Amino acid sequence: MFNISRPIDVVVLNCWVTDTNDTLWRSKTSTSLAKSVRLRVRRSIL
Repeated sequence: MFNISRPIDVVVLNCWVTDTNDTLWRSKTSTSLAKSVRLRVRRSIL
């Protein structure tokens, strides 16, 4: 996929990809958690 001669570039790239995936996963999780909490609050009010 990537033709990089220097191993440090590969390491940096891997770290960046992992970090990005982790951030995306966290934001998705927090969004779904917030949604479920909101739904629960709405149900309890009604």
